[in-house]
Amino acid sequence: MADTPVEFGAPKAEPHPDGRLDASSFHRNSEPVKNIIDRHLPENVGHVLEVASGTGQHICNWARLRPDCTFWPTDLAPFHLKSVDAWRETFGLNNIQPAAHLDITEPDWHQPDKSLYPAFDAIIGMNILHIAPWAVSEGLFSGAARHLKQGGLLMIYGPFKLNGQHSSESNERFDQNLRQDDPSWGVRDRLDLDKLAENEGLIPQTPEIMPANNLTLIYQKP
Repeated sequence: MADTPVEFGAPKAEPHPDGRLDASSFHRNSEPVKNIIDRHLPENVGHVLEVASGTGQHICNWARLRPDCTFWPTDLAPFHLKSVDAWRETFGLNNIQPAAHLDITEPDWHQPDKSLYPAFDAIIGMNILHIAPWAVSEGLFSGAARHLKQGGLLMIYGPFKLNGQHSSESNERFDQNLRQDDPSWGVRDRLDLDKLAENEGLIPQTPEIMPANNLTLIYQKP
């Protein structure tokens, strides 16, 4: 058994004995993503939910740096939930809730262990929409419209195209590879997501340009 966390997705990799997983993408993206959150979330903002928390490194890092907020990690995979809680225990964080199972395609975002959420100041999704069927995009926007408080923000990080055009050749190749693996996956078009937002009463804000041809899309509940 490994003595340190291992990279999530590495072939034949074993997690740390306590379940922690280590994603290389976290180490590349943690600083620019943190800066976006700091820029858009004022102090004492309240409650922040992350959908598809993965290894849990991002949300635990935010909780360490923003003790004024309460963070709610969620995921579908049991090994991800275990990793989130292990990182939470490692850092001794008391402003992050235990990781909870959440399927955002469910109409009411019901959870067996938590039937009632607070109203969230922000809902964040990291690298999720392009590796999921379109129903996940629909569920994310409809759920955000229900669970955000007035003025709350939905922030979505990842690669996106605009009006059918990719932002780089590498993103276009990435999109082709995704669709070969699963035809229901693929880099999403911002115009399609803006239409989902409009249907749910969410207002698109100016996207934030991120490293490696990624963006953070931001939508606000009026």
